[in-house]
Amino acid sequence: AAGRGRAAGAAVLTGVALHLAALGLFGPGAFRTYVRDVLPSLDVFRGSWANVSLTGYWTRVGVALGAPAVGRAVAVGCQVAVLAAVWRAGRRAGGHDRAFALAVAGMLLASPVAWTHYFVLLPLPLLVAWRHPPRGAALAALAAATAVLWLPERFVP
Repeated sequence: AAGRGRAAGAAVLTGVALHLAALGLFGPGAFRTYVRDVLPSLDVFRGSWANVSLTGYWTRVGVALGAPAVGRAVAVGCQVAVLAAVWRAGRRAGGHDRAFALAVAGMLLASPVAWTHYFVLLPLPLLVAWRHPPRGAALAALAAATAVLWLPERFVP
């Protein structure tokens, strides 16, 4: 989003190279096992009460309403909305530190599974927001989110 196509291309090529190295070292059976056994076993955590991501929230709402497919659809919609918001804000961010901070916060929101101990990643975005404070409704939203993060875990279901 910041217009750094060469850096993004290098990241993609590095990921492909590492996957090819793993394929060469461990063989295709490891990849099949991961897709066939590991990924499906993680579905139980998507609706866990300890999952603090938007996916976890909407999965729980869908199950509570007796419409799990609706919950999954809204969760995907939220993931797309977070991606679009981070992309748009990243394009307009006045510096790479602000764009990175937005991406960290967006990653936690859009992740299929995020636990409360992942909040240890949020001080950096909060420090960046403190250094470059938003205005208006964005400042109110930041204050509310920060207040919720300061609550003890037992108060945030």
